[in-house]
Amino acid sequence: MHILLTDQLACPRCGPEFGLIVLADRIADRRVESGTLGCANCRTGYPVEAGVADLRVEGSTLFFSPDPSVSEPEYALRLAALIGVQPPQTWVVVIDGSGAAAPAVSGYLPDARIVSITPGPAVPASAAPVQASPAPAQAADRVSKVFAGERMPFRSGGFRAVVVAGAPAPDLLRELGRLPGRGGRLVVTGGDDETVKILHEMGFTMLLREADTLVAAAPGGR
Repeated sequence: MHILLTDQLACPRCGPEFGLIVLADRIADRRVESGTLGCANCRTGYPVEAGVADLRVEGSTLFFSPDPSVSEPEYALRLAALIGVQPPQTWVVVIDGSGAAAPAVSGYLPDARIVSITPGPAVPASAAPVQASPAPAQAADRVSKVFAGERMPFRSGGFRAVVVAGAPAPDLLRELGRLPGRGGRLVVTGGDDETVKILHEMGFTMLLREADTLVAAAPGGR
């Protein structure tokens, strides 16, 4: 987990107004390898182990149906195209079932900081990797891995794009809708009419609808 991600983090128990403080046991190359993320409000500590931040509240679940085509070689390139060109040092969230998509997407967006969100536990070593990045090791170094439940552990409006590789439940979609900043993009590869309805209710502008794939812009610009 990159140390700068702590600026975006919030306590999933207390809400987006309550940030987290990092108490690092080990840092290497500006990445927290082990330690604790603590909330000064509720005094809850969230562990960071092997570079992965576990920001789940007990009993919480990430309610979405993963896209089964995420392992296809061209999938990450398609996601990167839907996200669009990003200014340097902007944050992008990628949610998928295994965490395989985020490093691949990072290979196509070298100037962006990628946050990979999965339900947890970690993807098995035997899982088939996504063949997308020409420099997978370097791309993986730009990805911060997070386990999360239905309440996103982030402040509102801090991301340039949020990608869901699958179909999010309505409550999760509404939660994700607060993460993009003005004009930021929300990409859903498993959208339907209900998804479109919810996004319109939240003030998003639909930029693209192609089969199940939706791209929408957050209020305040495109």
